[in-house]
Parts: sequence; C-alpha cells; structure tokens
Amino acid sequence: MSRGRKIGIIFIILGILIPLVSLLRVTGYDRSKGIIKNIYNVSVVIIEERSTESPSKMTKFIPKRFPYRFILALGVFLVFIGIRRLDLSKKQQGG
Repeated sequence: MSRGRKIGIIFIILGILIPLVSLLRVTGYDRSKGIIKNIYNVSVVIIEERSTESPSKMTKFIPKRFPYRFILALGVFLVFIGIRRLDLSKKQQGG
C-alpha cells in the first residue's frame, strides 16, 4: 500500500469519526423536526453553563456552544480530500 493511499484512508476515517464522536456532546435535537432543521439547530457543548459560579474573565470570551453543521461540513470535506488522495495515488501507480 502506497503512502498516498494510506493518507487518503486516514482522511476518510477522520472525516467519518470526527462528526460521530462530536455527536456525544450534542444538544438541541428535536424528534419532531426534520433532518435539515435539526442539523441547523443542533450545537456541540464546549463549556457547560454553571449558574452558581461567576464566570472568570477568560471564559467570558469562549463560546459555550459550537454549531454542529460546521463539524459536519469539516467531515464531508475530509472525506472528499481522502477520496481525491486515493484517486491521485491510483493515477501515480498507473492504474
């Protein structure tokens, strides 16, 4: 297996695993809504809000949630890069 093929497979695996692993921290899912509405409204929790503690100066500027659609777009992009890398390695081998 060539180096380009290994890199392509790694990109594809990362493109699948990153969105799947981030699903563990997702909030905002609603069963009554469709898939597009859920992808648009779902977000990944970065910092859990605690009402008892006063926020420090640094945590004021860190977002508490990150939209899941950006992580999903990153996954699609990585899969695309991996497929392209596999295609280029196939052309370099002459097949």
